[in-house]
Amino acid sequence: GAAQDPCSKGASTVGVVRASRESALREIVTNVRVVASFKLDNAGPPRRVQAVTDSLGSFTLCGITGGAEVVVRALSPLGRTTNSRFTMPMAGSPEPLTLIVDANQRAVATLVGAVVRIDSLRRIPIADAEVAIPTLGRSTRTDSEGAFRLADIPPGTHRVVARQVGLEPVSEDVEFAPNEEVEWRVPLLRLTTLSETRIIATELDRALLEFEEHRKLRLGRFITREELVKLEGLRTGSALTPLTGVRIVGNGSFAFVNSRRYAPRICPARNEPGSSIYVPSVGEQRRGIVCACYAHVYVDGVIQNPGTPAEPFDVNSIPVASIEAVEWYSNPAQVPVQYARLNSTCGVLVIHRRRYRG
Repeated sequence: GAAQDPCSKGASTVGVVRASRESALREIVTNVRVVASFKLDNAGPPRRVQAVTDSLGSFTLCGITGGAEVVVRALSPLGRTTNSRFTMPMAGSPEPLTLIVDANQRAVATLVGAVVRIDSLRRIPIADAEVAIPTLGRSTRTDSEGAFRLADIPPGTHRVVARQVGLEPVSEDVEFAPNEEVEWRVPLLRLTTLSETRIIATELDRALLEFEEHRKLRLGRFITREELVKLEGLRTGSALTPLTGVRIVGNGSFAFVNSRRYAPRICPARNEPGSSIYVPSVGEQRRGIVCACYAHVYVDGVIQNPGTPAEPFDVNSIPVASIEAVEWYSNPAQVPVQYARLNSTCGVLVIHRRRYRG
């Protein structure tokens, strides 16, 4: 039967966390945080109460409002869990809950919420706004009500970005617990004054239109064709030097872009998969390549050095006269989704070449 209610006031529910039949590991169900979320009205944020399972996997959640729609989750890091949804009775307690932890499935989190604009104290939903976690290469867009849902997020702290053309973007570091559903309500408060933009190109394409959208958002650093015309006597590496956070290395004939933000203090003995630090060979050192954190480079939307760590790419191989525009993102939170990778900490350089007719 149900356990006696130990709560001094407010409604409560009891339950147990169990491992799936495929896994009988005791640590899956002991000392697990269990969270119940519910709303008192549709406008406000959800309320949360929590408990921790005992040595038998049992828990008691106190203080849930009668009549509320409740979602209960077990935040176990050792596997994906089922959720329990029910309506809290106005009197008495609901049936005991059972939450199952499946160690064969990875524990992930979900981000939900809405993007709105504040106008004269009114909250106006923003449709088709982008909500992204650039470091994971994950994104979604809001619906007609400004609502969004982004699932399968690895646990940890990730920088979440909300942006829409014409509005100032918002970014925040959000912590995601295993199996948790995090609500993030984003107010895009201020309009960004957009200056008139003239594109000098022989042929417009989608990539250059996206370049202009990115430039208006002011999340990175940009070089236009008008600016490049004045630099045509220089090698491309020299033309990129003024960009904030860019460090160019090479022996003069070659130029490789790396990040000033992530210069290694100690060079590893060799290249390690997953590391952001590239260790050059003896032959590469003769070309001026040093141990450094090299940027991923895209040319006309195609990545030139997809590995991790990123191999140095010679930007001098593309003459300044053949470049229409350049984008540079030194911070992973700035990187547009189409250029974001799991490891973009060393910066992302995007080169758009000129288009010619005939």
